[in-house]
Amino acid sequence: FPDAFVRRGLAYEGLGRWSEAVGDYSEAIQLWGGATNDYRRGDFSEGGRLGVNPYVLNFRGNALGRLGRYEEAASDYRFAGAQFGATNDKEGFKASLENEALASHGAGRIADAERLMQTILRRDPGATGMQAALAAINWDRGDQDAAESAWQAACERTVEGCVRYKDLTWLKDVRRWPPSLVAALDRFLRRQPAAV
Repeated sequence: FPDAFVRRGLAYEGLGRWSEAVGDYSEAIQLWGGATNDYRRGDFSEGGRLGVNPYVLNFRGNALGRLGRYEEAASDYRFAGAQFGATNDKEGFKASLENEALASHGAGRIADAERLMQTILRRDPGATGMQAALAAINWDRGDQDAAESAWQAACERTVEGCVRYKDLTWLKDVRRWPPSLVAALDRFLRRQPAAV
């Protein structure tokens, strides 16, 4: 009964008990046959007839990120994105790709994170969070023009705008940006040079 573990994992997340949430999501994933999927079209409800429910991989990735285990989180998001892509779930695919980009940054793989962010923006130029993240990355790299351009794109060329991305607590707690990226955006917003 993987769904029972998923529900309890979500409850643990609500309590901030990240390790327990990871444990329950991992148990559900094992009951579904492991983190690899067969990538067929179909239905994931009640028991994962098509392998692991990709939402659960995203859930576990979120909890792993809260524990600072960004490499593992990125892997879960990558598998989830592949499954969403195979079932033509464009929103799930985009969310997984964005999460993978953020986790890659948290793992210190800045070039990989930037590559993923650029891929997302080619598909959806209005992805505000990725524009804001690129502003932070470019600022830390010392490319002020690229940082300002990315920020302008986030603020002026998207439906969402950049207001929420000025709220560092929202970024950390709700959007689950890794501390390294939150700190980079904070430096950009204060126009403080990157730490060497």
